[in-house]
Amino acid sequence: MSQTATSHHHNPAVAPLSLPIGVIESYHYVNLSLGTTTTTTSSSSSLQTVKLEFDTGSGPIWVLDPTCEKSCHSAYQFPRGSYNVSASPSGKQTSQYLSISYVGGYIGGYVSSDNATLCDSACPDGASPSQRASCTDVGSVRFIDVVYSSWSSLATAGFLGLSPPAQADGGTSIYSAVSRKSVVPTTAVGIYLGSANSDLPSNANPKNNGLLTFGASKESAKEYLAHGETIHWIKGDPDYQGNLTLFMSKIVALSFSIKSASPIAAIANASSSPTTSPIQTGTFNLNNSYAIFDTGAGLLSTPASITTSLYAALGFNYTFISHGGRPLCSDVAAVDANLTFTFASAESSSALVNVTVSAKDLATPGYTEDQYCWPVFNDWQSENFLLGKTFLKSFYSLFDIGAFYGDGEPVTQTRMAFAKLREDLKPAAVVV
Repeated sequence: MSQTATSHHHNPAVAPLSLPIGVIESYHYVNLSLGTTTTTTSSSSSLQTVKLEFDTGSGPIWVLDPTCEKSCHSAYQFPRGSYNVSASPSGKQTSQYLSISYVGGYIGGYVSSDNATLCDSACPDGASPSQRASCTDVGSVRFIDVVYSSWSSLATAGFLGLSPPAQADGGTSIYSAVSRKSVVPTTAVGIYLGSANSDLPSNANPKNNGLLTFGASKESAKEYLAHGETIHWIKGDPDYQGNLTLFMSKIVALSFSIKSASPIAAIANASSSPTTSPIQTGTFNLNNSYAIFDTGAGLLSTPASITTSLYAALGFNYTFISHGGRPLCSDVAAVDANLTFTFASAESSSALVNVTVSAKDLATPGYTEDQYCWPVFNDWQSENFLLGKTFLKSFYSLFDIGAFYGDGEPVTQTRMAFAKLREDLKPAAVVV
């Protein structure tokens, strides 16, 4: 078997760092503590803990400053959190101003630095040494101290970018601090989003059991996987400028199979009621399309030219949905249909990797009411696919930059892996 030349390291002398994943107003977040820790007295600690949405689709770390938290427009009545550089003896702010435009809004601020601490639970301001027993000080990190934000719907204090570090201007990548042999055993990040339904109008802040793990591996992921499921690495590809800025891979093929006629069609006043039918299969004609894996995106964005066909392949009536129809999640979950993405393997130049998702996997309750499901696909004026949490929630995901970047190793090849979760670890497809 022909092997790729990429080398991925493992250091068994240190343990992975796992952070609990919380949910607030549909946003998945982890805690990051900034400031100075102590080993003697809690009173001299300057730790400031903030909730940050983690995002494999962007690079920088950024945090609201106190003034912006109060004055920048917010859609919420609760405080989102902030970092005050003036309150931290170890905090430093530079004159370098950076701005970033996201789909959700625009942010701008000054590149700053401070010590960062990662804990397996929230590490509060002034935490005592005993409370910090399961925390790891990863050293200084650079981030954007945001003084302006138009992102009113963001419920957290900022972002923890997890895309390859080339996308993080000003050296604001978390990998500069975490991706070191003295801190983590591997160069991969593992993500289990958790079993909480994150989009329910009845519960915007559900309890969650997800974990984000720095230093993850195939072995550490096994406890999450469905019976018989194995992990296969997918080869990461550069962007159109030849740079490794995103976790993306060229789609070799996209196929579907559907076993039964869709009960969703009946909701749209279809002429016939659901009946059992033979298995139908097919493939889509793609135009040099890539899949971008993005935990910061909620939906599954697809080329507008094939959206109607994609819905039909999974048994959905797109006319009904495009006119505001709300499919019941119980109907979506009953459809026996699958969508399979095929990618090049990162482990063998001659092998391919299939990643299959079912209609039930894509069922996301909470579209205006708990019992209705969100439309699966979002039109995108692109030939590419943006695979957000609607897609990722049914998998244990691994994202690997392939280098201990914080030790000075260059990122020359990325890879990803997606393995189906045990059913009891997935969010419920139907909420009753």
